[in-house]
Amino acid sequence: CLLKAASVNKQDAITRAHLADYYINKNQFEKAGKYYLELLSLSTKYIDAGMDLAEKLLIRGFRRTALDIFSRVIARSKKHNAAREVVIDICLANNEIEYPRELLEQSIKENPSNYDMVYKAGLVHQEAGNWEKALTYFIKVDRHVRSHVNAKFQIAKIYYMNHKILKADDYLNQILRIDPGNEEALALRRKI
Repeated sequence: CLLKAASVNKQDAITRAHLADYYINKNQFEKAGKYYLELLSLSTKYIDAGMDLAEKLLIRGFRRTALDIFSRVIARSKKHNAAREVVIDICLANNEIEYPRELLEQSIKENPSNYDMVYKAGLVHQEAGNWEKALTYFIKVDRHVRSHVNAKFQIAKIYYMNHKILKADDYLNQILRIDPGNEEALALRRKI
């Protein structure tokens, strides 16, 4: 009945929402994704539900459908920078690095002083094994946000891995001046 209604009326958002929910309940996430894509093109009221479904799809291995939904959510959201940031966080939490890399580059191009995005770009490049590029992002964050302990730690870790012990130790000292009980810094310090 719902399928017939959806095929008859291509502009019926409510029917598509019900179909998407129906397929979610049946654990048919790819079919649910199809209806959410249609739904998101009709109405922006379902953006949060689309984000939730895309995250579930990504976790279950339906990468392409999840990324299509994320792209549609970002495009349709009135606050697309905030939506982009949420999508980046979800992707990084699920070890997806290619898609967030593109989004981070867009975010940094639009707002180069968003050091949270610059830091995340460093993490993405580090995860991809591009240590030099990651280091440049972390150093940029450190130059502008002197109290950014996480950026300092990533710099120290990269220097340590590249056998630049004095530089690593310098950054560990900076961290411990800011946060004397920092467990990660203390653990890395013990290795030196």
